[in-house]
Amino acid sequence: MHDSPRVSVETSLRVREVIERLGYTPNALARGLSMRVTHTIGVLVISISDPFWGEVVHGIEDRARRDRYAVLLASTDEDVDKERQALELFRHQRVDGIIIGASSAGPGVAGDRQPARLPLVFVNNEHLPTSIDTPIDREARVASLIATDDRQGARLAVEHLIALGHRRIAYIGPPDRASSIRRLQGYRLAMEAMGAVLDESLVMSVGEGANHGELAAFRVLARTPAPTALFCYDDMTALGALRAIRALKMRVPTDVSVIGYDDIPLAAYLDPPLTTVSQPMNEMGQQAMSILLDVLRGDSEPRTIVLGGELVVRGSSGPAPA
Repeated sequence: MHDSPRVSVETSLRVREVIERLGYTPNALARGLSMRVTHTIGVLVISISDPFWGEVVHGIEDRARRDRYAVLLASTDEDVDKERQALELFRHQRVDGIIIGASSAGPGVAGDRQPARLPLVFVNNEHLPTSIDTPIDREARVASLIATDDRQGARLAVEHLIALGHRRIAYIGPPDRASSIRRLQGYRLAMEAMGAVLDESLVMSVGEGANHGELAAFRVLARTPAPTALFCYDDMTALGALRAIRALKMRVPTDVSVIGYDDIPLAAYLDPPLTTVSQPMNEMGQQAMSILLDVLRGDSEPRTIVLGGELVVRGSSGPAPA
């Protein structure tokens, strides 16, 4: 079955004929246990319906497939207990390693029961303080952290709006998500660096999703004077904001400009197409899997990789109204 040179061609053919006649399939899990590897990895994300995580998982699967690894996927809905339950399930399935997307608990989610040799790779770790700002704790059994530079991405977005003449720029995003906190920091840095007036009443702390973006846009656009531009935590938030703007009979970008974050596939097909900060989502997934494979092959050094974002200018941003 493994093309061993110690088996004659005649015997090999006879065995294969029997396999085909019986419809036999080798038990990959049993074989993996005997070899102490299962060629299976666990992937844990906060939501399988979020387009961002869908693209990251796609990248993981693409890279895993090339090395004949199977992927077990679980979602947590940002529930720490669900994270722990999923990790327990992965342990029972004897996965070789785990990729965790936006863990709410951070490296500590693995707990003391985490096998010492089971590597973890975090993507966009939401634990504060983030491992982007502080060295990875080698005792936490973290293989690596993959993330993007949220502050720099936010600065690109806000500087673009300021260059278009906007000065009253609102930020819409969740108050307790680490990536949102970093994007808000980038927003403030850009406003201060360009000499724009920073009005804290234009910072809208809301939940995630299009519905929260819509409600926040209604509230902030009711202010006097109203902002002329909205910088949104992500593209789904921006999608809700666009709906609110249409309901208010305002025009994008003539009356108000909108910028999102992530560059999900839908962003280019909105009306108008959404200006956004593109995150290399597929690349993040591929790199996470590549690093995990390196660790499984003997490279045990933790790594932090921070990828850059890119401003993608489309039709939703334009000059500030006169």
